[in-house]
Amino acid sequence: MSLDTQLLTMLHMVGAGLFLGASFDTYFRLRGPARRSIVYMVQDVLFWLLNGMVVFLWLKGINHGEVRLYIFMAIALGYAMYRSMLQTYYLRVLNTVINVAITTYRWTVKLLTVLIVLPIRFIFKVLLAVLVFSGSLFIGIGQSIYRFLRWGGLFLFGCGQKIRGLWKIREPNEAAADATEKKEKRSVIKKGFLFRMANKWLRRK
Repeated sequence: MSLDTQLLTMLHMVGAGLFLGASFDTYFRLRGPARRSIVYMVQDVLFWLLNGMVVFLWLKGINHGEVRLYIFMAIALGYAMYRSMLQTYYLRVLNTVINVAITTYRWTVKLLTVLIVLPIRFIFKVLLAVLVFSGSLFIGIGQSIYRFLRWGGLFLFGCGQKIRGLWKIREPNEAAADATEKKEKRSVIKKGFLFRMANKWLRRK
């Protein structure tokens, strides 16, 4: 490895140390205070594995992945420079960016709520009210029709029963009247026959 390559590798590894310091603060700022949990332990392991992979790929792009002692020294130097000179300013910028992102997210949610969610909710409530009113109206109309048909059927049934009763009463009366008329006709016939026979007998005398 040439001297120029070694110098360039050292400078890049100093930058890698700065990157590790910034990524460390960013991760712990977003994660929050440390807690004894398996989830947090898994997250920490994944964080360090990801950063180690990034540094290794960075080193591989510079000197084909050759690891030397001065590389670790350069990374430690970069991390120390970050902690001593850049950490305060970086955290300020990071907090500002996070606050702006949170504020933007909240305003976006409120705007979407006012422009989309509330109108949709209002339309849904109106449609629901219309459906409920229409259903109640149809049910009321159906009940009224049912009651009308029921009362009409009962009325017609009652009228039919009365007519049937009157017809049954009339039939015996008509039969009795026919029998009386036939008896009267028979008596008239008999009287007329007897009257003629008596006249003939008187004439003979």
